[in-house]
Amino acid sequence: MKLARLRGLSRHPDREDFLRSRRRQPRRRAHSKGRGDGNMEKLEKLRELLDEQHIDGLLITNGYNRRYLTGFTGTAGAVLVSRQGAVLVTDFRYVEQASRQAQGFEVVQHSGRSSKKLPIR
Repeated sequence: MKLARLRGLSRHPDREDFLRSRRRQPRRRAHSKGRGDGNMEKLEKLRELLDEQHIDGLLITNGYNRRYLTGFTGTAGAVLVSRQGAVLVTDFRYVEQASRQAQGFEVVQHSGRSSKKLPIR
């Protein structure tokens, strides 16, 4: 306590100042034209890269990469991109949200037990 007083610090900070400093500041988002803008451009660029590298398809499971490519902000899902198609697979909780956010992607509901083939060539 002596050290704190010597440095000019009070033992107990003023409650209002303390609470004011602890309040969360609103997060600032980068300016965007709207949800889903740029998805098609990113998808086309990815398809060009797949074609250049002679790769048939790409499975994306990382949440950050999924969100970057599709605009889908849900926490569950995977994206399968081929040169001809793009599918976002998610569970029942996010089907409606994915349909709104992931423009240019076919949204497929995954039940966890289905042996149904994905609609991609």
